Amino acid sequence: MAGPVVLINVFEVPAREADEFIRAWEETRDYMKQYPGHLDAALHQAITDSADFQFISIAHWRSAEEFNEAVTSAGFQDATADLRWTFHSALNNIVRTAHAGWETILTTARQTANLVRHERFGAAVRSSIEELADWANVERPDLARRTSDWAKVADLARLTPDGNVVILFSDIEQSTMLNERMGDRAWVKVIERHDKLIRKLVNTHSGHVVKSQGDGFMVAFAHPDEAVRCSIAVQRAPSRDLNTRNDNVRVRIGIHMGKSVRRGEDLLGRNVAMAARVATEARGGEILVSESVHDAVGDAFAFGTVREVELKGFSGTHRVYPVEVASPVEHPRGGHR
Repeated sequence: MAGPVVLINVFEVPAREADEFIRAWEETRDYMKQYPGHLDAALHQAITDSADFQFISIAHWRSAEEFNEAVTSAGFQDATADLRWTFHSALNNIVRTAHAGWETILTTARQTANLVRHERFGAAVRSSIEELADWANVERPDLARRTSDWAKVADLARLTPDGNVVILFSDIEQSTMLNERMGDRAWVKVIERHDKLIRKLVNTHSGHVVKSQGDGFMVAFAHPDEAVRCSIAVQRAPSRDLNTRNDNVRVRIGIHMGKSVRRGEDLLGRNVAMAARVATEARGGEILVSESVHDAVGDAFAFGTVREVELKGFSGTHRVYPVEVASPVEHPRGGHR
């Protein structure tokens, strides 16, 4: 199977028919999303009414073969029946990319370094989970990706075919304090070993690392029991796996599940933010799951006493359940729920 391809459609749409066109495009997009080769789609509208093409649709597919299978399916004509406007279509290979954003990343790094240098650690303290949670709440423009990155997009699409996904957030408790006490050289070794351990166990349990920052991870799973088992494996990992004799290096983990919005190789939405907030309630060495995860796995795992907590950015109180990490027995199921 060849590499990823890009479908570009340009549409001639009168300005007065824009809303009708957008609704028809969304219906077609929803139909195409059911096919496993579909990665993402975006509709762009011209800034001025004088543009020859008011709308441009750009969709990424894992391969030309999978795209052709979708457009030759029995239901395709019905799904596109309302797209009555004149359009010009082309399927394209990705031959060059340009990656934007590194200047912003480097500027942020320099600003953080200066803040730590002049104000000490207290002024720059913010947990890795909180940083990742902010990313989940912000609609950022897509950056151009290298062709190799589309393998990550395809893997994420595999886990979230209908938008439902299990999200895990993790970080090291009091990481800034540990960094200061251990020194940068020793701390970098801990981070490297921690990164290797998390990625290995995520892969073993059929998960996907959506993104990581410092000691923080955001991970997606198709099934809640896989997320919980992965978390237990992380917490049970011997301290030597972090390449340190310091037993105070402890990971905290939070898990939530629900609908999310997939944008390329990223996940966005309130349920992603909810997972991050659940993680911030966890203590070092602890796994906390939301009520939806607890109910989905049922009696497959042992849980401690439920806690009623307030989560930043969400109204009311919410139930979170600590997983009994030390419990030697997990009750197997006949299949995923």
